[in-house]
Amino acid sequence: MTTPGATKTGDFLYDSFYSGAIGGSTVALAFLAFDLLQGRPFFTPSVLSTVLFTDLTAVQVTEVRLDMVAYATVIHFVAFAALGIASSALVVNVKAFRDHSVLLMLLLFVLMEIGFHLGAFIVAPDLIDVIGTGRIMVANALTAAAMGAFLAYAHREEDEEGEEEVPQPA
Repeated sequence: MTTPGATKTGDFLYDSFYSGAIGGSTVALAFLAFDLLQGRPFFTPSVLSTVLFTDLTAVQVTEVRLDMVAYATVIHFVAFAALGIASSALVVNVKAFRDHSVLLMLLLFVLMEIGFHLGAFIVAPDLIDVIGTGRIMVANALTAAAMGAFLAYAHREEDEEGEEEVPQPA
């Protein structure tokens, strides 16, 4: 038999893990698609790691290094694990985010944009120009929508009989 505290902890961990995994997968697939369209698969994670772990600037990166892609993958998992925990905590603790998934999606988008741009500004100011502002915005918007949709689904309200409530249009 589980206790209510254990269930809440388990639910929180479930939300954190899956929202982070969904977000991380979405952004990775978006950049993979962008890179494939430009004929250079895995360029984005390669350039991200190269500017973090070498003395090269983003504009100096011309080829894909699979070791750098691997490093980017590790950093990517850690970053989205943290974002998953933060987004789950918001949904659990702030009723407005449970009731208004678009508000959560907007907040996630803004946090990802600020986080990426601030990080790039500190580490490699030319990184945004190399990756592309539009690509970053699209990837972050898709990611915010995917994470927000998952969390909204995971926290949908149930009525007294245990059936899911269907939101009524306004």
